[in-house]
Amino acid sequence: MERLRLPSSQAKRMQLHSSAKPFLHELLDRRRKAHLLCSRQENSRMPSNPHHPSLRPIRKIVVIVAFVSFGITGFAVLFAQQSTEGTAPKPETAQIARGKYIVEDVAVCGQCHTPRAPNSIAMDSGHPLAGSALWLQSARPVSNWPLEAPRLATTLPGTDDEMVRLLTTGIWRDGNRLRAPMPQFRLSREDAEAVVSYLKSLPQSEK
Repeated sequence: MERLRLPSSQAKRMQLHSSAKPFLHELLDRRRKAHLLCSRQENSRMPSNPHHPSLRPIRKIVVIVAFVSFGITGFAVLFAQQSTEGTAPKPETAQIARGKYIVEDVAVCGQCHTPRAPNSIAMDSGHPLAGSALWLQSARPVSNWPLEAPRLATTLPGTDDEMVRLLTTGIWRDGNRLRAPMPQFRLSREDAEAVVSYLKSLPQSEK
C-alpha cells in the first residue's frame, strides 16, 4: 500500500492563495461599487441650477464676503494715501529745514550774530542770531572794522530781495561789498531764499 504524502508548507500556501483569489476580487469589486455610489449621492445633493433655493444662503455669504473684502481694500488704500500725505514734508517746511542747515552747519552764522551767554564764551542758545557785539579783532589795525554783528533772526537788516542779492553776489543794497569778517557768499538763489525763510521763521527775542 502506497503511503500518503502530506503537502509541503509552500504547497499549502499556494492552495490557500488560489482559494482566496475569488474572495479578494469580490471584495475589491464591492469596494469600487460602494465608492461609486457615494460619489453619485454627493453629486446628487448639489443642485445644478444656480438659482436653486438651497443655494441662497451660500450666495448671501459670498456677497457679504465680497463687500467686506472691497471695504477692507478701500480702507487700506485710503489709509496709505493719508499716511503718505502726512509724512511728506510741505514745500515751505523743507525750505526752512534747508535754510537751517546752511545757517547752522555750513555758514555757522551764530559765531558772530548770536550773543554770548553772561560771563561765558558759549553762545546764548536762548537768543539765536539776535545780534551781538563782535568779539573778533583784525590782526592788523583796520579803521572801519565793525564793532557789532546785526540781528538776523525774524527782523532782517534788509528786504528779502536785498538779502538774496547779498547771499548770491556778496553785494549789499548800497552797491558795496560788506566789510570783513563777513564772508562773501555765492549761494544759489534757491539756497539764499531758503536761508531767508529760515531767518524769518525764528522767534522774536531781545538781546
